[in-house]
Amino acid sequence: MALQFLEFDQSEDTHGTVGWDALASPAPAHNTALLSEVTRLLDHLHAQHGQPGPLDEGHAWDCDLQVRHEDGAPLDWHWDAQHVQWSSVPATRLTLSLCLTGDSAFVHTLEQEVIPT
Repeated sequence: MALQFLEFDQSEDTHGTVGWDALASPAPAHNTALLSEVTRLLDHLHAQHGQPGPLDEGHAWDCDLQVRHEDGAPLDWHWDAQHVQWSSVPATRLTLSLCLTGDSAFVHTLEQEVIPT
């Protein structure tokens, strides 16, 4: 999966959980493309590994997605059935942070299909 706006850094916590973190803040003209890229990525991961949620509760993967307007106000989003839905696509600069964690099958998907090393 080709990503234009999201570039991930890999980290590992003291419990051995691997995470991938991305931060993006492109020019406002790219907001639609940025949100589409995140939607496509999360929809793909959802189709492969089910609904995200806490790993210690049996979910295969989890995500922390934060999107803020230039003034710091959050951009609302939610899961609608199997897809990410955005409240709007603003004309001001957005800052988006995304953290992904998951089990070994999820890690394999990220390493092979999404974030090739």
